[in-house]
Formats: sequence, structure tokens, C-alpha cells
Amino acid sequence: MFYRNIIIVLFLVLSFLGCDRNEYVSCSRHNVRVDSLLNVCVASDVPGYVVVGGERYGYSYGLLKAYSDSMGYRLSLSTDVVSPDVVRNVGAGRFDVGLMIGCGHAKDVTSMTLSTTHYVLLGMAPPVEGSLSATVGNGTVMMPWGFRSTRGYDMLLDTLRRAELFFSPKDCYELVDGLTDGQFDFLVCEANEAQFVMKLMKDVRLIYEFREKVVVDIVFNSSDNQLYSDFKKWMDGYVQTDDYKYVCDEYSVREAIAAAKQLKRNNGIVGGISIWDDVMRQVGEEEGIDWRLLSAIAYNESGFRQNVRSGAGAHGIMQIMPITARHFGVKNSQLSDPKVNITVAAKLLKEMDESIGFGDNVLPVDRFSIVLAAYNCGIGTIRSARRLAAAEGENPDAWDDVSHCLELLGDNNFTSDVIKFRRFRGADETLAFVDKVIERYALYCCNVE
Repeated sequence: MFYRNIIIVLFLVLSFLGCDRNEYVSCSRHNVRVDSLLNVCVASDVPGYVVVGGERYGYSYGLLKAYSDSMGYRLSLSTDVVSPDVVRNVGAGRFDVGLMIGCGHAKDVTSMTLSTTHYVLLGMAPPVEGSLSATVGNGTVMMPWGFRSTRGYDMLLDTLRRAELFFSPKDCYELVDGLTDGQFDFLVCEANEAQFVMKLMKDVRLIYEFREKVVVDIVFNSSDNQLYSDFKKWMDGYVQTDDYKYVCDEYSVREAIAAAKQLKRNNGIVGGISIWDDVMRQVGEEEGIDWRLLSAIAYNESGFRQNVRSGAGAHGIMQIMPITARHFGVKNSQLSDPKVNITVAAKLLKEMDESIGFGDNVLPVDRFSIVLAAYNCGIGTIRSARRLAAAEGENPDAWDDVSHCLELLGDNNFTSDVIKFRRFRGADETLAFVDKVIERYALYCCNVE
């Protein structure tokens, strides 16, 4: 039951936030204006665009988000295509806007440059001074699709006679594990990405910098002059603002390095949510709960820290109380095991959902919120709030009414002639927890499969 309600709530929050996971969405200029939805096709080889710790990160994304917010659009992103497909999809009207490497004079689209950058070559061994050919030798080099259209690629063809060159539609962050695992010897990526990667993985080295500047273009359907004009006018004004300076600073090399350090401190990963993704997925599948919900709870409870303990005695990633662990036959000493800790949390969520006693007509989003509240403050407190709601003529299955009664439980000026209750002083914390988990869950659902 709880899993089914998660799916319904997921649909509701994604609809509200405009997170569309379809590969192709037909959306003309007319639909953008009516539906307030801006569909963007992002080539997988666009540099500096990545999901980090479950959140989107990148200069181009920062600009698109600022534009969408200022125009009142909901931003929908698809990222599973290479640059040539961006031109075809935007030109055919499947998307409103595209991001790609070097559009040039492609047919059926109009483009403008968003940023310039350059590529570098990364490897694991120190370079041979003054000789790229000697450094690479007969090694294997992996590179993104967009690199093929640069003079740097032509130079590699002429210089690396013995090397094997391979292309991939994946981005740098998905490929770097192949470099560190020895699947290939060298990796071509964008300069800021390289700085990020080298801070994440200490054994990765900068081997060579390609001098050629590479442009990231935003493309529009040539028949949609209004959308292009709107964006250009907005961009001309935006670059004069402090907000634009902030975006530039946020995605500078210096900030990319800082973000990499922060990511490591928070146990986050590139391309996913946290270092516990595999465990979360496994437990989610075993217990029938969306692993991204478990991750959203962990983010708010512990920041994905394995050995944290609260002042009240809650343990581990999911902040499990010893009495809860014993209820599920788990010893305190086992709560430091991430899988055990997460499994107890999943079982607790399901048990709460089944034992609270919801009516047949409870709305999924209300049920979902009340269960999350019970996870935070205890099922006994939620039962008290629901009894009080019923006694006061409110709906014990409506989160608005239950949350109001949680606040009443802590109000010294409130008394009830109908029901006895125990004071509860943590309503503000519980209400904030529910809001934060739902918001984080929606974010993860938008960004991570």
C-alpha cells in the first residue's frame, strides 16, 4: 500500500514541478505559452552539466533555470542524446530549445553561444615532458562526441599514431570510473570538469591542454523566432545583473573545486545521489519502497553519514532509535551497518502506513505526509494528533488538519474538554521534516533514475 501511494505522490510532485522524464515531448511555442513548460534537449557531451549529489549542476543549466524562473516557465530537461540529435529534435519541433557543442550553421535551427571553454587530456600516470606522443604511446584514449569536431581531434590523429581512439556519448563524470579502473588509459574532457574530477579522484592527472576554444550553443527552431528573440532579449539584460555574476562565480573553476570537496564531505557522488545508492536501491527493491525516498530521508536525517548518533540516541544513516531496532529484532551494534539501518527504516515506514488506521478516502499525498511525520516524531504522537483532530471536528486523514493538531499539542494555551493528550513540543521540527523530505524526494525523482 505504501509503495503504491509513493507512486501516486511521485506523480503529483513531478507534475507540480514540471519534471518530465519522457525522451521526446512535442511542445510548440504555443504550448510553451499555454502550459508554461519549456522543454530542453541537452546533449550528453555538453561540458559542465552534471547531476551531483542528486542535484543538477552546471553553468548552462544555471542560465536556463534563471531564464525559466524569470519567464514563469517550468523547466523540463532530457539529456540522453548526442549533439547531432539535438539539431534534429529541435528542428523537428520535438523540443523548444537545445544545448550542444558548436552548432555552426545547422539547417532548421537558429543558435547563439552561451559559453566558451577548452578540452584537456587526463590520465593516471605522469606525462613525459614535452612529448604527448611518448606519454600516450599505444594507450587507449576515450573522448566525448563533441570533441570530434575540434582541431584538437585532428591533432591527435596526426600525433598519436600508435594509440587507439574511442568515442562515447556519455559525459565525463560517467566515464572517469573507466579511467581509474583501467578500462582505458586517457580521457578527454572539458577544463572545469577536469578540475572537478581531479579533486574527486586524487590519482587522476592533467596530461595536456588543448588550446582551441570550444563553444556551447543554445539552439532554437528557426520557425520559432519569438522564443529566440525572447531569450536573446532576456540574456542581453541578464548579463548586466548581479545574479549573472553569481552564476559565473558559482561555476568557475574555483567553485567547481570547492563543490567537489563538499561532495566528498557529504558522501555524495557524481551522476547519482550518495555513496549509498547501490544499498538504497537494493533495500528499496527488497522492501517495495522507492530508493530515492529512502535517500531523501537519509539526506535530512544524517546527511548520509554512517556513524552519526543524535542526542536522543538515534543511530546511523536513517537515525534509527534503539527501541525501534529491537522491535524489528535488530541489535544496537548492527545499526552501524548501512544496509541494516536502511532496511529497518524501510520496514518502519511500511509498518506505520499499515498501522496508523487511515480511512478509505484518505488522499495519497496526505497519507504520505502523515507517515513521514510519524517517522520523525513517532507513531504515538501522530495517533494523538489524529485523535485530537477527530475530537475537534477536523479530518484525521488530512495532513493540514493533523499538522495543525500537532501544533496544538505544544500550545500551552490550548486545552480540550473532549480528549486527554500529552504535550508535544516538536511540531515545528516535524512539519519542516515532512516538507524537506518531500521537496528533496521530488528533486531526486527529477534528476536520478
